[in-house]
Amino acid sequence: MICRSTLITVVTFLLVVAVAAHGQTKPLTDEEIDKRIFTITSDMRCPCACTMTLERCECNDHPNEPWKSAFFIKNEMRKWMRQGKSDEEVRDLLVKNAGEILLQAPTFQGFNLFLYLGIPAMSLAGLALVFVVARRLTARPALVVTGGTAAAPETRDALVERYRTRIEEELRSLWR
Repeated sequence: MICRSTLITVVTFLLVVAVAAHGQTKPLTDEEIDKRIFTITSDMRCPCACTMTLERCECNDHPNEPWKSAFFIKNEMRKWMRQGKSDEEVRDLLVKNAGEILLQAPTFQGFNLFLYLGIPAMSLAGLALVFVVARRLTARPALVVTGGTAAAPETRDALVERYRTRIEEELRSLWR
């Protein structure tokens, strides 16, 4: 019985020490924060429409729309990192506040799913249509069966002449 209570005491002591040690993390230096910001923003585009990545942009031109300013976004990231947020949490907060416009590659959900799957599907449908039309245009005409014997189809000139004669007859009948 003494061993069991000693074991419980030791385990409790170790848990208390582990919890206390976990809560005592040293604050991040500005250099560490800047490295983390660089890592997170290296594959994000700036929402100010400058065509730069968020890591390189230093714009501060949007006082009425702070989430379009790289300067404001980076300051918010610093604030979140000092609060102890992980890189993934910071990234999620950025997307939540500034929108998916920051992401170089949109997420695979919602309307973006249509973009990922719809465009290739429409391309395949277009190729299939081109194939079918080309196939019909290049198909050989079938033989015409007249009186139990197979005959070659009319030539183009004979067909044009037949239609021209028919049109002329119909026009003459209209004017009578």
